[in-house]
Amino acid sequence: MSYGINIDIQPSEISTSNVIPMFRVIEAVPASIPDWAFFKMSFIILQATNNNRTLLS
Repeated sequence: MSYGINIDIQPSEISTSNVIPMFRVIEAVPASIPDWAFFKMSFIILQATNNNRTLLS
């Protein structure tokens, strides 16, 4: 016991559970652009392009 740690101690209460803890590994997956956002952005760009053409004419 040169470090003052005693590993010969019995647990104070006996565990009667047979449940094994499971851990779920979480993985990061790249997300794609949703269709609604892609079409909305295309519509905004189209409107901006049409407005610039009107202003330039």
